[in-house]
Amino acid sequence: MVACQTKPKSSPGSLADGASPRRHLTTLDKPALLALVKDLYDCGAENRDFIHARCQTAENGGEVLEAYRKRIVEQFFSKRADGVGTLKLGVARKAIRDYRKATGNLSGTVELLMTYVENGAEFTQDYGNSDERFYYSLESALIELAGLLAARHGIIIHSSVSAWRELSI
Repeated sequence: MVACQTKPKSSPGSLADGASPRRHLTTLDKPALLALVKDLYDCGAENRDFIHARCQTAENGGEVLEAYRKRIVEQFFSKRADGVGTLKLGVARKAIRDYRKATGNLSGTVELLMTYVENGAEFTQDYGNSDERFYYSLESALIELAGLLAARHGIIIHSSVSAWRELSI
């Protein structure tokens, strides 16, 4: 999440006095906490996405998932004004981590991992081979996906990359 630059207020137990953020937050009353959340919400798109995801209800859960899916796809297929796209794997993987952290929704996380891998495969098909880092990132997403699915079904797998490579040889 992106944090805004604001002047800390100097009060007993405030962060300006060296208190930990958690301890400081426990001293705030409800209106002060709501004001802080509002400030974070207004501060940036990433914060808004996180707050929407954390507060999602069953009826808007799909909208939240689609917002994160869009962030992933844009990293593979966004175009600048000159028509050349920039591949940002780290930003796409961060969207998956942010969604999982915000929602704890395993099914949605699995969908986003599949979106990542599918768009990676489509990117390769459209633009040709990429570097090793690209393929390691896709492999890492598949291993994470396999681990999540196995855990969901109570299956124990060995998740080391070298073990997966040995199986594929």
